[in-house]
Amino acid sequence: MTGYKDWYRVGSDCVKYFGNPLTFSDAEFSCRSKAPGAHLVSVHDSKAIGDLICIVVKLNPGNIRMWIGAFKLFQSGRFIWTDGSSWNYQIWAPGEPRYISNYGDCAEMNWLRFVAGHTNVTARCPISEPCNVYNFKKDWYKMDNYCVGYFNQTLNFTEAEFSCRKKAPGAHLVSVHSKKHNEILLNIVKKLNPNNPRTWLGAFELFRTGEFLWLDGSFWDYEIWTGNGPNHKYSNTEDCVEMNWNGFAAGRTNVTVRCPKPTSCNVDGFEKHWYKMDNYCVRYYNQPLNFSDAEFSCREKAPGAHLVSVHNKKHNEILLDIVKKFNPNNLRIWLGAFELFQSGKFLWLDGSFWDYEIWTTGEPTNIYNSKEECLEMNWKGFVAGHTNVTEPKPTSCNVNGFKKHWYKMDNYCVRYYNQPLNFSDAEFSCRKKASGAHLVSVHSKKHNKILLDIVKKFNPNNLRIWLGAFELFQSGKFLWLDGSFWDYEIWTTGEPTNIYNSKEECLEMNWKGFVAGCTNDSEWCPMPEPCNVFGFTDWYKVGKHCVKYFNKLLNFTDAEFSCRKTAPGAHLVSVHSEEHNDYLLRIVKKLNPNDLRFWLGGFEFFETGKFSWTDGSFWDFQIWTRGEPNIYTSAEECVEMNWKGFAAGRTNVTESCAMPKSCKVYGFTDWYKAGRYCVKYFNSPLNFTDAELKCRATAPGAHLVSVHSKKHNDYLLCMVQKFNPNNLRFWLGAFELFKSGVFLWTDGSFWDFQIWTSGEPNHMYTSTEDCVEMNWKETGKWNDDSCHVKKNYICAFKWDTVLKPGSEKME
Repeated sequence: MTGYKDWYRVGSDCVKYFGNPLTFSDAEFSCRSKAPGAHLVSVHDSKAIGDLICIVVKLNPGNIRMWIGAFKLFQSGRFIWTDGSSWNYQIWAPGEPRYISNYGDCAEMNWLRFVAGHTNVTARCPISEPCNVYNFKKDWYKMDNYCVGYFNQTLNFTEAEFSCRKKAPGAHLVSVHSKKHNEILLNIVKKLNPNNPRTWLGAFELFRTGEFLWLDGSFWDYEIWTGNGPNHKYSNTEDCVEMNWNGFAAGRTNVTVRCPKPTSCNVDGFEKHWYKMDNYCVRYYNQPLNFSDAEFSCREKAPGAHLVSVHNKKHNEILLDIVKKFNPNNLRIWLGAFELFQSGKFLWLDGSFWDYEIWTTGEPTNIYNSKEECLEMNWKGFVAGHTNVTEPKPTSCNVNGFKKHWYKMDNYCVRYYNQPLNFSDAEFSCRKKASGAHLVSVHSKKHNKILLDIVKKFNPNNLRIWLGAFELFQSGKFLWLDGSFWDYEIWTTGEPTNIYNSKEECLEMNWKGFVAGCTNDSEWCPMPEPCNVFGFTDWYKVGKHCVKYFNKLLNFTDAEFSCRKTAPGAHLVSVHSEEHNDYLLRIVKKLNPNDLRFWLGGFEFFETGKFSWTDGSFWDFQIWTRGEPNIYTSAEECVEMNWKGFAAGRTNVTESCAMPKSCKVYGFTDWYKAGRYCVKYFNSPLNFTDAELKCRATAPGAHLVSVHSKKHNDYLLCMVQKFNPNNLRFWLGAFELFKSGVFLWTDGSFWDFQIWTSGEPNHMYTSTEDCVEMNWKETGKWNDDSCHVKKNYICAFKWDTVLKPGSEKME
């Protein structure tokens, strides 16, 4: 039809989509001015629905809501079409239309259903009353006991939550507990941003369990899911919850991920992790390789496979969606294209035609030379990249405070120290150099070459350096200390030697490659000799003394009297030189490497600040841990030793530590008071998720325990030492939020205290160890561990939430 070529045929009608938001009335009159006899569209069968959706998704995929020409006739509950056609078809969303006077007079459509909407969403939509709280009256609205504010600022889930926390004391992303709440939120969003009703709610799926929690710690007592509920439970695809005008919907943690998603490849043997792209099956590998290695790796994955080629915009978008799904923080990937002999002509490795290109602005650079011959893709388009064969020398690290002497190695900053140390000391020295630092890990030939170049520059006469790898418990398996994957190795010929024993457990590098080396701790330093006294040959000689380690937990007093019964003139050990100290440490490392803490025979003499040995020998040597001893009190009068040195400890860990008082709440008198909480220890190992849900079922408002001061921490330690002295490890209610490096409490309280074991948490920004326990290596200290491990746990609830009027108040 002449003059209407940009219109589409739907049934017997010609239709056109307009992307300029108007009220219902204005939209209808705008249509009448577009063409003779035109109106807002009417819908008379399911095929028309499908055709309209295709048009909207093509022209405005970010917002598929649109007016259709239906309206309710004078609150009668009957809808008619503005073009006067018969009402012979309808497909309402669940719960629609809402027959409320002046509430939903007009009809809109999205890809699912009709929905009753307002004729003027900015004027007639009822809004919640303002929040009557000082400083929060403007732009905040009342929702029962909550004040809620809408922020038109697109953020991912994690950023949105932390942004809320900065807005007001105790603020979180909003939780929804009734249909009334849901409608209030919907009305606020419709008023302030009618063109985009999608907003984050403060809910997330807990570790792929299918259980959803609110970030403010409130109970999950209401839900109104779109369709059949969350569609990606038990996976990490969609862990967070958004709301639109239809109800709750499981959303991604990164709002920039786009739909539609690519479909799985329907070829036998390649259904899992492979996706269909026209006649190709494609798969993403998160394994950095240079261009040549990546191509040959592809050839090994499947018959006829190559690095991917791109032949249209659809292909480009499918690849971008795949990469966004699997690695949203790094969108750069190799494509299978290269420049042919510096000709300026690019070819695909699979031999297909070069019939499409979408270069980033300014690219390709460096054509007609050999600097950048291969092709990568990021979210901007194609980019000419290096083949990584003639990679230049490492460049300085462009991070404030680390530009001098540090060098860039992909996402790492690395530095060489010409200071010979054993493996353990080298690792702990690295941890002090920078936040999150470790001995270096190596993940590609490029990394290996960069490290070699750095060492050659600074110490060409000695190329041997420690790498951050070690053999795990004589298993023959090597791990990196920074927790990264073991995805590359380049052993010197004949290495690794001495695996499956404790002779060479750590990794060094020289110009030939990796070499298994000694830790220089318990291997290179000799153990003390056996004690050559009849009847005591299982003791060791340390100076003039015979010593023996007992792996039996006792308080200081019982340990001293146990020693006196063990041998004539025996006492808890005294230490008189650094050599003695080292010998004792080696004995403990050999016999109990997982717990290096033990009693020495030292004690403070009547709160004088003076220490004595129980064997009566002179106090002529000491090597205190930093910050020790805590003298002049009766809290810590006795001396223990760990790998750091002496530390003041309690004389009786099961009796003289201050147990919290009983919780005086009816029905919970076997719980203990810790601040505003009642707490109870459960000696029934569960994984983190089950433990949290068990706590919730145990008492009103209960969660896994949160810790907000050293006093609270000591209370919990004392409880565990009383009830289960042989196993002190238990779950706290803390977890890392989506590999962000930020830890939260399950009860929604603020993170205002932490007391980590040295070197912990060591698996942030990964999903390896997301949950927090107490008492791993250092008693009273915290550690991040795998959430699937079963441990004992402590539950807590606020006692004032269960006290009834007239009941006994807490002291």
